[in-house]
Amino acid sequence: MTQVLRIMRAAIGIAGAILATACITPPDYEVMTADCIYQRHDVPPGSAAMAPFFVTSQLPDCRQPVFALTRYRMDQMRQGRLAPIAPGRIMESSGDEDPRFQTSDSWWTDLDAARDAHGGAVLLYVHGYNNSFAEAAERARVIAATSGFRGPMVIFAWPSRARLAGYVWDETNIGWSHFYFEHVLTGLARRSDRVVLVAHSMGSRAAVDGLTALERAEPDAARKVDTVIFASPDMDRARFDRDVARELVRSWRDITVYVSHRDWPLRLSWNVHGSPRAGDPSCWYSAPRGRNDRQRCHLHSRPGFTVVDTSPVRDSTLGHSDFAASRPAVFDMCRVIARARPEDFRGRDPIGPDIHGHETEAGFFLTDAADDEHGCPGPGPDALGN
Repeated sequence: MTQVLRIMRAAIGIAGAILATACITPPDYEVMTADCIYQRHDVPPGSAAMAPFFVTSQLPDCRQPVFALTRYRMDQMRQGRLAPIAPGRIMESSGDEDPRFQTSDSWWTDLDAARDAHGGAVLLYVHGYNNSFAEAAERARVIAATSGFRGPMVIFAWPSRARLAGYVWDETNIGWSHFYFEHVLTGLARRSDRVVLVAHSMGSRAAVDGLTALERAEPDAARKVDTVIFASPDMDRARFDRDVARELVRSWRDITVYVSHRDWPLRLSWNVHGSPRAGDPSCWYSAPRGRNDRQRCHLHSRPGFTVVDTSPVRDSTLGHSDFAASRPAVFDMCRVIARARPEDFRGRDPIGPDIHGHETEAGFFLTDAADDEHGCPGPGPDALGN
């Protein structure tokens, strides 16, 4: 009887999911995009980082004076720029993005000028699961303000459903967006002297596949991507450890991975997929039930591939955004982007051997001592005006 009840419950759940999907009204593409126009923002010199560029595969809705980017896919990429916002207003920017589309030629012209005016470097940010365009834009501005990166920032925005219950939707769409991300990364690497790549959560999947494809197709362009940050990567840990080490670790590239065993979204993702996530250093047998929680099974660090565990300094509600919410983590990321000297990295305690006795060569626990502007050229968390 118990088995029958389980089968019935599963059938009801599947039927409910199908019915819910059937209730989704497909968008009217022609009506939503009919009024899309190309406009430039008037961006004052020196504020490139605070007026991010964006590339999106999201379907726009241009029926209002200020258009919105929806959760639906678009059959082409569009490019544009956000309005510049004063640093003290970053955390209140959700209604101030004022995104404007540009033609491809004018977008690249503006981006090239902003990049050349700030040393030839560009920062590419790809957001994660459950992020609307406004949330991705806000996070990008926070990274730009706190890291001290003065060059242009490009946001790669993909069609997240921006709901907790939209995990499968997001997982499908980030996979669909890999093609477009690879195109954007390749274009930036060809035209820039330096590319800093920051990927959060599920966005790490596009970053790994895009950079891997670039390494194979154009190794000279791939050398421009000299700094890569994976924050709370929601990828299979074994695949991440294998593929990143094999394809992306180079003597001239710094790869930093921020992980936390107090990251609850990744713990749930572990349950869904049946295998640990790259951003969760808990051991296989300690999760999902939480046993032996003090044990760690970190990624295998190696020269050029640094694991930083932010568990001791968690300052985000779910532990999934410490890289941009915790002051010690923000200062640490600032130093990573600036390619600071090893002695400038404050508050990093060596992880030491893992539960299996494997020595980690460049893994660290992050402590409150990292909350120190030494070695960080940016204004740090104080730039948020809080």
